[in-house]
Amino acid sequence: MSSEQILEVYQESCKKHKTVELDIIKNQINDITNNMDHSTDLKLIGISVTSEVNETIEDLLKVTNFNTLILQHCKFTPETLNEFLNMLEFYESVCHFEIEMHFDDDDAWRCFCHACSNIMVLESLSFKKMDISEPYMRLLLNAVRSNPNITMLKFDSCGLDKLPSFYLVESLMMNKTLRELYLPSTGLYTKEAEVLARFLMNNTHLKVLDIGNNFIGDRGLESLAKGLCKQNTPGEGLSALSIFNNQLTEKCGPILSTIIIECKNLHTLNIGYNNLTDVVLNHISLSLSSTESLEGLGLQCTLLTCKGIESLAEAIPRNQSLQKINLKGNKAIQVYGVELLCQALTNSKINKVEIDETNRSSSDPDAYAQLVKKLFAICTVNKSFTDVTDNEEITNISQLISRKMSLSCEPKYTMPESSSSFQIDSPRLSPIPSPVPSPAPKSRFQIVKVTESGSSCSSTNVSPSPSPKPKSRFRVTKVPSSPDEEYSLGRFANVRSSVSSNDSMDSLTTLHLDSDDSS
Repeated sequence: MSSEQILEVYQESCKKHKTVELDIIKNQINDITNNMDHSTDLKLIGISVTSEVNETIEDLLKVTNFNTLILQHCKFTPETLNEFLNMLEFYESVCHFEIEMHFDDDDAWRCFCHACSNIMVLESLSFKKMDISEPYMRLLLNAVRSNPNITMLKFDSCGLDKLPSFYLVESLMMNKTLRELYLPSTGLYTKEAEVLARFLMNNTHLKVLDIGNNFIGDRGLESLAKGLCKQNTPGEGLSALSIFNNQLTEKCGPILSTIIIECKNLHTLNIGYNNLTDVVLNHISLSLSSTESLEGLGLQCTLLTCKGIESLAEAIPRNQSLQKINLKGNKAIQVYGVELLCQALTNSKINKVEIDETNRSSSDPDAYAQLVKKLFAICTVNKSFTDVTDNEEITNISQLISRKMSLSCEPKYTMPESSSSFQIDSPRLSPIPSPVPSPAPKSRFQIVKVTESGSSCSSTNVSPSPSPKPKSRFRVTKVPSSPDEEYSLGRFANVRSSVSSNDSMDSLTTLHLDSDDSS
């Protein structure tokens, strides 16, 4: 059926069931170009799903195949949610779930997991900003285990660190069907990195692992490397790893170098938004020269300068696999650094370099911009000469999956919640009206009311010294900073500090990969 015919079906259904035609659904129907290959998404965002709305959606599912179902902040009753999930299971017209809503009813979650088990066209499950308890996680993982077609799990900004012994990863240890696992912004620290290391030692079926925007630090990376370096058989093991914005420092350079050398199947590595500096490029330049698998390297916002680019430029001509590099956000790369890259790329297979097209901090912004254009032109030429080699089937699968991972970063700077902290709109600020005067505001400034004639009202905070007659009924008087304010201002001052999570970097003088016996 064409999009026009599908739209007519939907409109007739709305008339039949006496419900309002939703523009969000009509617009998505108009986007359908081919109704035979799951070419469009069904986004249900912020709508109230009644029984009548369910009837209209069912009429759509009878005649339309959708690629992704996005449920975001929709209002269901327990009855309508069960009806909706049963329809999805019956018609099997959705390949991917993206869920951002709360399941208030246990039966509704069971129904959802039951549908995931039985929808045989379902390939991926994505959850965002959801609290998934251990009982819920058990039901979900049972569904994943029983449906071999589910190859991707994503938990974005979900508090998985609260699960005992990181139950999610422990339960997937022997899973042979899952290929992609995304855990961004899930509050992972060193202890969770240790669990992931055990997972990688026992599971070589997973191809993509994303743990960006977490807090594993250098110690966590050291633990993770023990598992990664066990995957040293070509064609087996992880193909893409993203650890951007994880409080890594320049002291992890030897570990990153070892990972690049030892992981024979690693095609994509994103380590952006970490305090790596030029020291790390000095360490990994040798490994870049010897690796035969790494195709993409993400170095966005990693405090690189021209000195680090020198090391990278020396390694590029000796590398036979690297094709893409992301260097955006490194403002200290000047004209000299871009010149070195241009020279190095002429003898390489690199066909894409992401770098800032303009740099106002450069001593010569115009020359910088011209060199970047030259750099892009060289990449275009390299791309035209790139040969698609016929590798083994499993290697091609690994490369194909690894290319799903972007070398760009979307950092989220968050801090661990304190038990004593609360939001501005928290009811604890003023639970009930009180006749007791409020305490003085904890601010560096205090507004003091003065009389019309200019003399201040009685207040101990006003200076007794004479002052000119003010032009306002209010006077702003500077007061000392409070300890609470200093703490509040300092909470985010060192979000990207060199201090690794869970460990004091004062004691982190050297990092090495311990043997399994000593771990």
